Amino acid sequence: MAIAIRTTPTKLGATLTLVGILVTLFGISYLRDGIHGPAGSLASTTGPKFKVEYGYFMIPALDCPGGRCQQPTAQRLKVQSLGEQPVAIRDVTVNGRSDCVLVNGPKDTTMNFGDVSYVISLCDPLRVRIVTDRGESTYHFE
Repeated sequence: MAIAIRTTPTKLGATLTLVGILVTLFGISYLRDGIHGPAGSLASTTGPKFKVEYGYFMIPALDCPGGRCQQPTAQRLKVQSLGEQPVAIRDVTVNGRSDCVLVNGPKDTTMNFGDVSYVISLCDPLRVRIVTDRGESTYHFE
């Protein structure tokens, strides 16, 4: 008894091929979070890795004056260190313009794994560049 094997391309086969290419290029997080995550970015990095998101994040020191918390009125960049080793942040720029950054949270600090810092930007971020003592990383938003 002979079994015929269909060799014409199918939608499933094309989808699986595309998934394999995306996982190879971007890693599994591309499939889990999409190309820029829930509110995140696509990274091109030669330095340490960070998770960079843009949205309405609470900063207790700013959003809780006198102990009364309120919703943030402006969107902020949330920068979280993903490196296993401490990293010294030298500079953070938004859209390649120094006038886009109002409060440059992690600049001139050292971040350990999981540490979070916030950048208050006057511009909607399209590109965020983080310069560290171990290289630089650039994150792109759409």
